[in-house]
Amino acid sequence: MKKNKTLLICFLIVSFLPRLIAQEASINQDVENNEELSTGDNVDEGDSRDSFEFSGDQTSVNLKEGREYTLLRGNAAIKTQSITLSADEIELYGEDFRFVRSIGDVLFIDEENEIQLESRELFFDRVTEEAIASGGVFLDDKKNNLVARAQSIEILDQSNRVVFKIGVRVVQDDLFVRSELVVYQRESEKLRLEGYPSVTWGEDKYQAQTMNINLETEEVELIGRVSGAIVTNDE
Repeated sequence: MKKNKTLLICFLIVSFLPRLIAQEASINQDVENNEELSTGDNVDEGDSRDSFEFSGDQTSVNLKEGREYTLLRGNAAIKTQSITLSADEIELYGEDFRFVRSIGDVLFIDEENEIQLESRELFFDRVTEEAIASGGVFLDDKKNNLVARAQSIEILDQSNRVVFKIGVRVVQDDLFVRSELVVYQRESEKLRLEGYPSVTWGEDKYQAQTMNINLETEEVELIGRVSGAIVTNDE
């Protein structure tokens, strides 16, 4: 009788072992697939979304259609072909994980457009490539050798237009700008300053209600309640 029991146990082990191995392999494959989210199958040719990698100390993923989201906490990071984003917490949501919201020690690097940004919070749309950052924002435009600080920054028009708001400071070489609102056209290198800005350019100083500055040609247009001081070189 004991011999029959032994044979029965061996038979059960041999029968179910392949199934257990197959199930474990399937689970491992699902975990591996969650480490990289690919959206290429549902993207139009003109869509800027691509595959991306993510990591975090704690990760929650929901792939149910219509309710997709990924929440990363602790040393959170995502990386695409041209963009690297790190923060204390990152949430990806929407169709094909289109929207990205990050909080805490945010570092946003766009290698393609040569922009680096630091802030406390950042919202990013991977389709339009528009971003809104708030909380002690610092931007480094490496393409035009320009740095800026503000309470909030909006990156629009595929990184070609940047809007700085509240307590704005802009520095480029010997140019120093203070203003409450600055619209920066990166391609044409032009600044529009509003909210009684002040500008120091070398030894020259300007104040007005509104200013337009061409960084390439070094032209300044002053509009409304103008004042200034210009230092000339005596021969």
